[in-house]
Amino acid sequence: MEDDRDAMIPKQDDRLSPIDFHHLMTLPAKARMEAILDRPDAAQVVQAMNPQDLYLTVMELGPDDALPLLSLASPSQWTHLFDMECWYKDRLVPAQGIEWLDRLSRTSHEALVRWLYDVDFSFLISLLKKCLRVAVRPDDVDLTEALDYLPQNTIDDQYFWECRYPDYDELVHYILSVLFETNYVFYREIMDYIMYTIDAEMEEEAY
Repeated sequence: MEDDRDAMIPKQDDRLSPIDFHHLMTLPAKARMEAILDRPDAAQVVQAMNPQDLYLTVMELGPDDALPLLSLASPSQWTHLFDMECWYKDRLVPAQGIEWLDRLSRTSHEALVRWLYDVDFSFLISLLKKCLRVAVRPDDVDLTEALDYLPQNTIDDQYFWECRYPDYDELVHYILSVLFETNYVFYREIMDYIMYTIDAEMEEEAY
């Protein structure tokens, strides 16, 4: 009889209620973020957001206060953020770009790697070209002698670089190390493109 009574008690539906994005966007930005982060499917909710809605939410909160949301964003959503914040008309603004790279790196290693391999190649090169001076070690010069005139930073004793924004030197070193460790061929391609392509042409292609 006890089993029969238990059977009559309605079972709680464990399925999550669907998110109402229209209602979500009517909430104040902080309440909006909390409503998302309180859900066990927060990552899916963030990545299902319209990129412009996510951008507006991030800017209402303030980019640094929005890092918990940004850590769940997809590569394409991150690219939208870069597109919205890093261009002035048809010119890339490197100071803005490196600030957003810093925020991306502070979310997670995985998020940074996904974006680096997903973002438009010409945009990545254009941004890095504006942040870096790169030189390659001459084949016919001893390394000790070459160090006298090459930029001071290197990972492989082949490509040498310096950051045009000293405050972000560690960030650039981290990003180049990620590229070097995950795909050396891609790392070399990036460094060659930074050295040998024309800034204006790459920027025009990225735009």
